[in-house]
Amino acid sequence: MVTRAGTYDLTRTPDSAGRFYTGTLVGTAQISEKNDVTQPPSGSLWEPHGKGKALVLPGGGAATVNLTDPTNTIPGVGATVRGFTVQLAIRPDPAINQGCTGNPYRYLLAKPGGLDLIYEANGALQMSFVINGQRVRLGFSQPLPKGVWTHVAYTWDGVTGQFGEYINGKATGRALPNAPGTLRLGTGTLSIGAGQNLDTQSCPANGEGSFKGYIDEVRLFTNARSNRSICLTTHGADCKEAAIQEEPTGGQFVMNQQHPSCNSLSALGTQACAVSMHRVCAQRGADDALSSAGNFYDTLQQVIGNRPPISLLGVPASATSTEVGVACAPIQHQSLGVTFEELARRHAGCTDERVSMTNDCTAAAHRWCRGLGWTSGMIFEMTSRPWVGCFNSGLIQDVARSQIGTVTNTGSLTSGESRLEVSRWCQARGYAPGVIQEVPSTTTVHVHCFQPAVTQSWKFVPCSSDDGRRIDRVSTGG
Repeated sequence: MVTRAGTYDLTRTPDSAGRFYTGTLVGTAQISEKNDVTQPPSGSLWEPHGKGKALVLPGGGAATVNLTDPTNTIPGVGATVRGFTVQLAIRPDPAINQGCTGNPYRYLLAKPGGLDLIYEANGALQMSFVINGQRVRLGFSQPLPKGVWTHVAYTWDGVTGQFGEYINGKATGRALPNAPGTLRLGTGTLSIGAGQNLDTQSCPANGEGSFKGYIDEVRLFTNARSNRSICLTTHGADCKEAAIQEEPTGGQFVMNQQHPSCNSLSALGTQACAVSMHRVCAQRGADDALSSAGNFYDTLQQVIGNRPPISLLGVPASATSTEVGVACAPIQHQSLGVTFEELARRHAGCTDERVSMTNDCTAAAHRWCRGLGWTSGMIFEMTSRPWVGCFNSGLIQDVARSQIGTVTNTGSLTSGESRLEVSRWCQARGYAPGVIQEVPSTTTVHVHCFQPAVTQSWKFVPCSSDDGRRIDRVSTGG
């Protein structure tokens, strides 16, 4: 964090998700003054490493986060979720547990009633999640090396009950339990680097000790991330080929499992659903698209152009009250991170993420992509900056709003129903989906229709009948 005076505040660490769950250092914990501790010992960026500064833990310290949620509405905190991911990078001290006796296990993460991650006496990890109110332990991982960085990640798909374990971006393939249901961390203190009772012993013979070493890049997600997403955020690891081959879990192909707020037809015009549509297209949609011989030539051109064919954005092509037909962008496209400052130069109204789904930002994305030689553009993802997908449309036309549909004619151009009306208009002309790119006047819209790589239907939320069957099996399984 940075103070108002412009100096580093090395007593706290920020919440990059924007929830203001600021981490505060307690005990002997420190934040490194320099970035060198996050580098691998060899100095090569082609080996697993951290990024920037790191949490320094000589033992007897932690970073604590006070999770608050007065209305019980924040997914994963007060509100339950049906998917979760834990990611972090650790570098155990070379002398950790040296000369210790007993069972000197130590906490890496601890949130009573939610989850815990333990560094075992033999250097292995053991992750536990509280599912349906009961603690589910995943057993020992392989032992991790000391004195070097290792990226670890654990995923849980609450729809199928499937867990995943990843070391340096690759699935370990270890046999894990199965537990469908729901999870929430709950309010209270989340500890990073120690348990709730700060243990200062150098050798905690009875366990529950504090970690000794470094921790960096702690990330919690309220969905089961794909292997590809984990790999792309694993600095320095050689994992991309293995990640592409890993099949996502079944529960990932539900809209609210990709973003909790994309849970109904009424949410279809929101940023949450734009994000969800991109994520299902980038996972299952890409697989389905590439399995089609008709996409072979486009795929070849995309690969030759050094643009990966799996960063597809999505557009609603049809919908019912329970599911949405998502049309994934053409294989040939370009996906790039932009800043709102750059977009605002194309259209002054596109200033920040609060207006990312407005006509102003749609026009800005269109103009930005047009400057790169593409006909069409959309904001499809939001990280620390907006991500814009550029592609080519087959039909570009100014159309009277009255011809598109009733909702579009009333001026609700960013609503889910208006987006569906635009796609229906394009479908009547031989295309699958369509998007509005500009608003030339109060009576017309600038419509772009295109042929997608693939169109698939996904449910907004998991089937309730499946929920009951799977939860019953867990409760009777002991």
